[in-house]
Amino acid sequence: NNSYFVYDKPAGDGSTDIFHPVYTRKLMKRYGGYIQAQYYFNNEWYFSYLYGFSKAYGVTQARNAYLQAIGVNNGYEFATGGDPIKFIQEHNVSLFYRPNKNFKFGLSYVYLDQDYFQITTVSSNMTSVGRNHRVQFAGWFFF
Repeated sequence: NNSYFVYDKPAGDGSTDIFHPVYTRKLMKRYGGYIQAQYYFNNEWYFSYLYGFSKAYGVTQARNAYLQAIGVNNGYEFATGGDPIKFIQEHNVSLFYRPNKNFKFGLSYVYLDQDYFQITTVSSNMTSVGRNHRVQFAGWFFF
């Protein structure tokens, strides 16, 4: 999910195989990060909110007449084996209980919102957005 292919040129090296375009692999440029806030009710209970995001940039969405003519990738110069995420956001709300220094337990609700490069059909709706809800429980034991 960290690289993609960009159309470079037709296979015009004198061969008759003109229907195989040449692609060059590029690394996907991204920026993003996380920020966290915590509020301690007392020494045992505390609340945590975490927000994170990652956004890809500089990925071409151009179309090429040659690629359209030979029916490759709907003419898009961008190509990949999967569907990388263009933009993702994460919201994580957690409540932790720490009865002593050796144990910590947490209950979290996580919401993920992803925006993909390609459009797909989900339940007869065309979309490029994916949403995910998750509830998780975890325990840490320090010895």
